[in-house]
Amino acid sequence: MRRIAIWIIIFYQSVIASILQALGLKTECRYEQTCSEYTKHAILKHGVLKGSLLGIKRILSCQPYYK
Repeated sequence: MRRIAIWIIIFYQSVIASILQALGLKTECRYEQTCSEYTKHAILKHGVLKGSLLGIKRILSCQPYYK
């Protein structure tokens, strides 16, 4: 399960983020370690459930969702 979650994140980083940038949509992160990279490390360290929750929490505090 971890492997699938990590592959999804790698797919996002390499394909989807590139497409979003090509379309001119904002894909930058306000954190030094990007949210997707943080989520990948959190999943490896804490497992899929807790790592995903930590990643979602981080994404919601990032641009453009941060108030």
